[in-house]
Amino acid sequence: MKIFMIYCHTALSPSVLKRAILVSAVVGSILNLINQGWQITHADWTHINYIKMGLTFLVPYLVSTYSSTKAKLSFPVSEVSSLDAVLECKSCNKSRIFVNKGEIIPPCNTCGHAKTKWKIVERGHNQHRIIEDNNESMALFAQMNPAPVLRFDEYGVISKSNTAAQNAFQTPHLEGENIESFIPVIKEIDIKQFIQKGDIRSIKATNKQGSLFRFELRGLHQYGAVQMYGADITEIVNAQNEINRFHTGLQQTSNSIMITNTKGEIQYVNSAFERISGYEKDEVIGKNPRFLKTDFTSAEEYDNLWKTISKGEVWKGEMLNRRKDGTTYWEESTISPVINDFGEIESYIAIKEDVTEKRAIKQDLESMALFANLNPEPVFRFEASGKVLRSNPAADLAFEFETLEGQNIEELIPELKEVDCQAFIDEERIEIIEANVHERVFRLILRGLKDLQVVQTYGSDITKRKLAEEKVRQQKHAIESSIQYASRIQGAVLPSEDNLTRKFKDSFILYKPRDVVSGDFYWMKQTEEKSIVVAADCTGHGVPGAFMSMLGIALLNEIVNKNPNCPAGEILDNLRNNLKTTLSQNNNIGDPKDGMDLSLVIVEHKKMTMQFAGAYNGIYLIRDKELIEYKADKMPIGYHVKEMPHFTSVGIDLMENDEVYMLSDGYPDQFGGDKTMKFSKKQFKKLIVENSGKSMSKQKELLNKAFLDWKGSNDQIDDVLVIGFRV
Repeated sequence: MKIFMIYCHTALSPSVLKRAILVSAVVGSILNLINQGWQITHADWTHINYIKMGLTFLVPYLVSTYSSTKAKLSFPVSEVSSLDAVLECKSCNKSRIFVNKGEIIPPCNTCGHAKTKWKIVERGHNQHRIIEDNNESMALFAQMNPAPVLRFDEYGVISKSNTAAQNAFQTPHLEGENIESFIPVIKEIDIKQFIQKGDIRSIKATNKQGSLFRFELRGLHQYGAVQMYGADITEIVNAQNEINRFHTGLQQTSNSIMITNTKGEIQYVNSAFERISGYEKDEVIGKNPRFLKTDFTSAEEYDNLWKTISKGEVWKGEMLNRRKDGTTYWEESTISPVINDFGEIESYIAIKEDVTEKRAIKQDLESMALFANLNPEPVFRFEASGKVLRSNPAADLAFEFETLEGQNIEELIPELKEVDCQAFIDEERIEIIEANVHERVFRLILRGLKDLQVVQTYGSDITKRKLAEEKVRQQKHAIESSIQYASRIQGAVLPSEDNLTRKFKDSFILYKPRDVVSGDFYWMKQTEEKSIVVAADCTGHGVPGAFMSMLGIALLNEIVNKNPNCPAGEILDNLRNNLKTTLSQNNNIGDPKDGMDLSLVIVEHKKMTMQFAGAYNGIYLIRDKELIEYKADKMPIGYHVKEMPHFTSVGIDLMENDEVYMLSDGYPDQFGGDKTMKFSKKQFKKLIVENSGKSMSKQKELLNKAFLDWKGSNDQIDDVLVIGFRV
């Protein structure tokens, strides 16, 4: 009765039913036309045998459903199951197995492959049934599968394995072993959760022999286990690594590589091709290499090339090609056909070397221009042993020989005794040396020529130049001595830092000239009641700036000595007028624009007040960690297009421990840092606020360190001056 129910269920399935109806309709129509064709075609309904007509449709229907159902319920060994079912061996009536739809049907372990005949016992899949018989689970374990297959429980204990798995892990009995001892990476998986969720995961592992396997893990909730299917991918990975090494070699070689199809369309180029030709890979893929052609190579030569490689032969030759920028270059090419397993040409690979320089050298070697027999300067050639092979008349004359040929070069030029001539030739080195020959100095260019196994030497008489260089060195020494002397004079004119320290609680002067002498200067004038302090930045650097600084110091001395009580702004007015008079600046176009930017303060110690006036350069006052900036007038000491009649004097009330900072633009304008940017006034202000309260000597040390760290390996671009004092 159960088999009949399975048959009915299968016969009424949509696929079987659809096929049976189609067969019965076709076959029944044909049979009715044969048996009752006259009545049907002439609509003689009274003489039609309806019972016979019904049977002609019913019989094909039954036959079709029977054959389809039998085929679906057939379970021959090694074929694919058409449904989920429980099968029983008809030969021994002992073994039962469960197969899923799409699985390979295994043989009965009791009867053997030849005698196995399965019959269906139950259709469908029961997730709650416990399968204990080894024969029932063989479909899952695929004992005959050539690839490793095994199953393990939530604790990692292997319960089943096939022969391929035992071979892969080199263990004859895997049952009872823990999978983590063979594949440690499984420790990272929560096996219990993996089984419950029915997860699928792919992992890789290596066995004791070094073979690499890829394993697919699948959680089987109904069995409370993990099914693992493996595949040996050692050869695949090795092949991929070989391909990667080959591709890396193609990319790193200095030779240009190009691969085309049989139509000549470019399929691949390496990075050397891009570097040599100037074309990017995307610009050439799919194109014919003819876009590189010049008119130098004839059409007949190209025809010969294609005929050669089309026959499966290798072509070698040189071509003059054109780069993307229009320049030309010579390439030595080897073009080989790539033959597939059927003996057919499937592509061409071209290996090209840029021989532009080699050709130039070869042409030079072949011409008398290289050896320069008529060259008025010495030219000669010698081999690794030092023996001179050839020399031109100028070389013979320089060394005072009738001919240098046969002479030993080390005796002529002792400086070459330390040179390994053979290595020099083999490495094709180029060196320049100076040698004294009979009271004359020669500059010799030595070039190793590997192809000829010689050292080619080109000389030039530089005796006059050496004398001129010596004269320049002497003049340079005299100038440097003068500048050093000027530096001592400038240092003597500048006031001592002790003058500042005597009148203030604490102070410092950070003074860093860019050159030996500086265009920045500081000046002080002090009495019992007040101190005048100036920080100035003159036009220019070095000697020109130093001259301006000396002029500025002299004019300030003159102005303040004449009128010691002169206000700050008036001092700057007088300084500007006197400087313009001295430099003949009459506010005319073309007049010199030399001048100076400065800040000036007058501190009255008992009154605790300060006057400030500035030409472009302001000052900073820090009180209780708060910075107050006093800005200067936007005009210099000197000629200015938009100058105002007078400089502004600003009165400032001071408090004890106020800190005042005066500076030129050299510190904030210094380039440096990771992005090579200016230090900036913003960073400077932040720095002095952070350091305020510390001793002035410590502040000077920190400012200097910050400047040097910021500058790094960059050059100092300007003179640096920073003055700080605490009242």
